Amino acid sequence: MPSPGRDPQGWSANSVLGARGNMDGAVTNYCVAITGRVPEYGMLLDENRKGQVLVDCSGIDFSTFTDADYGALAFHVGKVVGNEIPVFVGLPKKMTLEQLRAIASPLHVSGAVPMFHLAGLTPEAPTLEAASGGGKAGKGAGRYGRHQKDLR
Repeated sequence: MPSPGRDPQGWSANSVLGARGNMDGAVTNYCVAITGRVPEYGMLLDENRKGQVLVDCSGIDFSTFTDADYGALAFHVGKVVGNEIPVFVGLPKKMTLEQLRAIASPLHVSGAVPMFHLAGLTPEAPTLEAASGGGKAGKGAGRYGRHQKDLR
């Protein structure tokens, strides 16, 4: 298990585990392997990990949600937010690893989302304020729930 904020990791470890890593290409990774040094930029820096877009899911009935439904929600959000960092609010307080995976994977498919925050659930987002670095999470990506059927 990587140490939060200390071990360079890729994929969704940034969000789910609080690890630090960029989506670097092969050339950068070769240089890191040869030199033993990692350039300090992107998701390695605190200031670049703040939530930028609020995704309010408080209107959704998650009692009937399947992993595929979580995936559909995340795919749509990735498409809307592009390369910004979404902060989800209103999700269940306890989620399974499969549900977290179902949210994490599609964000990178439909958008270039470097990481995400789940307010009250992920390590860097115990609160909405913490997820957005003490400020507000910028523009809203949408409020979900009234048109939940559109996600299916």
